[in-house]
Amino acid sequence: MGIYTNNRFGGTTDYASQIPANEAYDATFGCAHIIADCAANDKALFEAAILSDMQEVRAVQEGVEVVTEGALSNVIKKIVEMFKKLLAKIKGIFAAFIAKLNGAFKNGKDLVKKYEKQIIKFSNWKGFKLKNVRKPNSGKENIIEAITGVFASNITSNAYVIDMNAKAEDNILNGTMLGAGFTPTPSKISEAEADDLKLKILNARYIKNVTVSEYKELSENVTDYLYEEADTINGEDDVKSSSYFTGSWIKGVLMDDKWKDRVDKVNKGLEQVINEIINQLNKTDEAVAGVIAKGGKKIANRNSENNSNYGEYNVTGDVSADKPSKNSVNKSNMVADDTGVDSEILQKGIHALQRIASLEQEVVTNVTAEHMSQVKFAIGQARKLWSAAAAYSSGVHKEEDTEYIQAVGDVALEQVYGLMGTIH
Repeated sequence: MGIYTNNRFGGTTDYASQIPANEAYDATFGCAHIIADCAANDKALFEAAILSDMQEVRAVQEGVEVVTEGALSNVIKKIVEMFKKLLAKIKGIFAAFIAKLNGAFKNGKDLVKKYEKQIIKFSNWKGFKLKNVRKPNSGKENIIEAITGVFASNITSNAYVIDMNAKAEDNILNGTMLGAGFTPTPSKISEAEADDLKLKILNARYIKNVTVSEYKELSENVTDYLYEEADTINGEDDVKSSSYFTGSWIKGVLMDDKWKDRVDKVNKGLEQVINEIINQLNKTDEAVAGVIAKGGKKIANRNSENNSNYGEYNVTGDVSADKPSKNSVNKSNMVADDTGVDSEILQKGIHALQRIASLEQEVVTNVTAEHMSQVKFAIGQARKLWSAAAAYSSGVHKEEDTEYIQAVGDVALEQVYGLMGTIH
């Protein structure tokens, strides 16, 4: 501890405060850049927590029975700052991605217009073969809407709210902050594996319809939900007519003008969740600022007009000797109220929020990356199939030329990936 604190507490804590221009957070490196920022944020939050603990110990040693509101509030403010910067970076990534998406769709539309008549007129698809294609699962042929439905974010009520009247650490955190079936006590959050907590955050707030049982299997589970296993499209069994290529998951994807709106819908859902988390944290910060000392009490201003009009006092026993921390009220109407939270319990609750927040930023980043990856995959498959069909219907459809058709499709796929950038 000595070496760490001597090196770290001498100046301002490193924090991922800089937000490069949008082009620095493009689809290629943006999400990886944010994940790297997470390490700096974790360190900053860790140091804020250490300072909170040290100030609490010093207060106890000096016989001052007061909760270190300033130190605890500093931790919460760091978390708020982290989420605000995360939100800005996510917006930058989506802005850059949508710009690339527009280029991909323009190219796709041009490709459809150029070869549509040729493909529709062609009828002999018996020898057509294309390997490593994943067809949408039944009911998900409109792959555009299916992808959007997976990444529909929703905020868990009071996910970052602390109960300021909690009598024990078991109930200081909201019971639904990590979804159903898990009681989020500070000790459980401290002891749990990071991936287990990220999985709970993921399922509680950022994904729908898909069963993800292991956090590391997010991409695999989403892809399996949307598509069948990779297989060969065989003209003898699959392509009975040219209408196969005009379906919603091939031509429909390349010509869809609503992709931008659907991508933006997912982006707005993420923004709403993060903004609500920020709002909840700000409310928690306000509540912490008014919390009373360990062993202290809250004082209620019981006046004749409104029995719920509270003024808060830090009391050590003699009400008349204490000064108000908030409202100036008539002391003659005051009675002691011992419903305040114990400072040790409060610290544990805030430290638990700190860990959840550190993990949540990774979840948001990975969900963003996975959503963009699925969008890119759908466009890439559609371009691969349409390009292969264009090559085959042009007359190069002898059985010995199947490798050429495959190459045309694969090159078209790589062009999409090159244009839109590798995400993860």
